[in-house]
Amino acid sequence: AHLLQQEVQAMEGGDLADDLVHVVFGFSKDFCASGLRVGCLHSKNAALNKALDNISYFNSTPCPLQWSLSQLLSDRQWMQHYLQENKRRLLEAYTMLTSKWSDC
Repeated sequence: AHLLQQEVQAMEGGDLADDLVHVVFGFSKDFCASGLRVGCLHSKNAALNKALDNISYFNSTPCPLQWSLSQLLSDRQWMQHYLQENKRRLLEAYTMLTSKWSDC
């Protein structure tokens, strides 16, 4: 992450990166948990964080769900298996799809 930050800073206008680059993560796509509607945003943009802080009070994730998801993410063995299996399945789907396209 530090190397990426150095590369962005070296680009023209890179000094604005802290205000313009945001990381968004959601369980709906990465963990097939669309019904949970849980995610997070990491940003160094103070104005964005302040604006979202004002509305997050009404959209908070229930504590039991936060605890459950933190336990899931803390289980390194399960996470490693999940990520490997997910990567395998994505590669399998990609291979099947591209082979069908090449047949056309």
